[in-house]
Amino acid sequence: MSRHLLKEFIRALISEAAMPVAAAQQQGLALLVTNSGRSTSFVLYDPKYYRDFIVTQENSPNEIGNAPDGIYAFFSAFPGPSDSCSGAYEIGVSSAKKGFGPMMYDIVMSQCSPAPIMADRSTSSAAAANIWRFYGNRTDVEKIPLDSNDCKTYEDRPELNYAFKAKQPVNFSGLVAAHQKFIQELSPENQTAFEKAVPYAGAKFFDLSLENYK
Repeated sequence: MSRHLLKEFIRALISEAAMPVAAAQQQGLALLVTNSGRSTSFVLYDPKYYRDFIVTQENSPNEIGNAPDGIYAFFSAFPGPSDSCSGAYEIGVSSAKKGFGPMMYDIVMSQCSPAPIMADRSTSSAAAANIWRFYGNRTDVEKIPLDSNDCKTYEDRPELNYAFKAKQPVNFSGLVAAHQKFIQELSPENQTAFEKAVPYAGAKFFDLSLENYK
């Protein structure tokens, strides 16, 4: 994907009215948070869509990876070394339907707390600075300067030289509870299969989100 297209995708993600968590709950959405040890994934999805996919249409949950239409957002965060970059998590993947991007960043920031979050240090481009400039202008977020002695910094993109921490973490427990309620409706084998497969649907959603900007 070209740098120009990536810039347009990121701008669309953050320049929209933020959807509050309560509104997402009212829409009946659910959130799966999984930790593989190497990363934490966040999948915001519509249980009604996947209930119909599994129960009514009688599809195997293993096929959910090819059914991204029920996904509303997919993010991933990678823990950094505790002795560098202020112990911040790097945001490696971020994609969301219109209105849900800012809310998801707040959820990821809250989940990672007390550690802050920051841009990916290995692949960040000039376009990524738009996201962190947005957070740098928020009064409800703590802005932590990164030390160039222990963290990669950028002379030409100063917005990337900070980590960010929520002063008041958002409460998204209702979205997690909605996920637990949904999987309890499934058989034990389908519960396991669904939780393994839905992150793949999230990854496909991310790929399609980028394709829409080509």
